[in-house]
Amino acid sequence: MKNKKRHIQSNRCKQCGKCCSYFCVEIDTPESMDEINDYAWIVAHEGTCIHIEEDNSWNLMVKSRCSHLDFKGDCKVYSKRPNICRQHDPEACEHKSSTDHDYDNVTRVLTTLDDVFEIGDELFANSDDDS
Repeated sequence: MKNKKRHIQSNRCKQCGKCCSYFCVEIDTPESMDEINDYAWIVAHEGTCIHIEEDNSWNLMVKSRCSHLDFKGDCKVYSKRPNICRQHDPEACEHKSSTDHDYDNVTRVLTTLDDVFEIGDELFANSDDDS
């Protein structure tokens, strides 16, 4: 029976573990240079970036491997995995992606302080906020 479960999982997933090596959460679109400064602080930390999608939604990406993957990239809690894992579509799997951002219609990736302050200048060029 264990082999059958393994076979079923293999048909649904390439088991590269790429989708389990990061997580993204939507964050508020900044409304001031103060908030841009907060986002600069975030990207100053290793393994983080902010990506902006075509619909102008902002997302924080954190590279952090799931603690439930074994050394081969198999999920050790597959039958009890969280809903967000169950909802991930293997057909949309990023295992063929050449970068970490080949998904979700990403139009811009902010990985450095300069990236964040550049978009801040674009968004708030005429702002009176001198923070």
